[in-house]
Amino acid sequence: MLNLTHIDLRFRATRAVQFPEYSGSAWRGAFGHALRRAVCITGKADCDGCPVRESCTYTEIFETRPPKDESFLSRYTDAPHPYLIVTPAPQAALVAGQTAAIRLSLIGRGARHARVVAEALSRAVAQVGEPGNLQALDFELHPQTQLPPVGAVPAAARVVLESPLRLRVQDRYWKPDDFSFAPFFSTLLRRLTQLCAVHGQIQPQVDARAMIEAARRIELCAVELNWQPLARYSSRQHRRIPMGGLLGSFGIRGELAALWPWLWAGQYLHVGKGTVMGLGRYRIESLTPVTGASADSPS
Repeated sequence: MLNLTHIDLRFRATRAVQFPEYSGSAWRGAFGHALRRAVCITGKADCDGCPVRESCTYTEIFETRPPKDESFLSRYTDAPHPYLIVTPAPQAALVAGQTAAIRLSLIGRGARHARVVAEALSRAVAQVGEPGNLQALDFELHPQTQLPPVGAVPAAARVVLESPLRLRVQDRYWKPDDFSFAPFFSTLLRRLTQLCAVHGQIQPQVDARAMIEAARRIELCAVELNWQPLARYSSRQHRRIPMGGLLGSFGIRGELAALWPWLWAGQYLHVGKGTVMGLGRYRIESLTPVTGASADSPS
């Protein structure tokens, strides 16, 4: 569906450090500032009205806009960003001298900016948390790779949420009692088709209405979800912003064949709000696999 280019950055604590839960917000902010400083040629306070906005690495990565064409994206005001940050484990602590790593994954055509992104991420390390607590060591830039092949289609599966899922439906974030599978899948399908349209080589031909109708026929089972409170501080808005989401797992069973490639890809591309910060990450565990059955990639 989409290729990924991984950047693994090693860093060292210069003094004892306690990371907040899901520190992706802090990494995202520091990375954004470092990338803008690295590539901005105008020195403007913001990007509005910038004469080189359409060709700027920063705006493509950090302030992505939908293409100006007749595609289905023309009705949207913004588009998914071509990167994901996977941070150290929640509540991870480092003692002075200890090393750790962070991964930033570039999606699709975002790979052409890999070198400048890696260098900006390296410079961002010193500004994460208390300035000077961390020191960049080196980074490894992996070659662009395809998503792993789609596995056999099971009759049932478990979806395990590994970081908070912020599922916004009808202008509000869903709590555990609100959850149902079709809105989850609809949100995932919209994200993946938009990523393909903006950052991929081709736009997949999808009958979204039929896919969502198929999702409505999937049965939920063994739902074990809870609400994880979370907040981040916005230096731009000068206030704390709620970032809570769903954690836990849920089971699904039924005719999964048409949906399976999208669910599989979502493990690597995340779903919901805050994906660039590492939110909405999940894994799927097959239950009672159908022998010999497989799904084609939705590319």
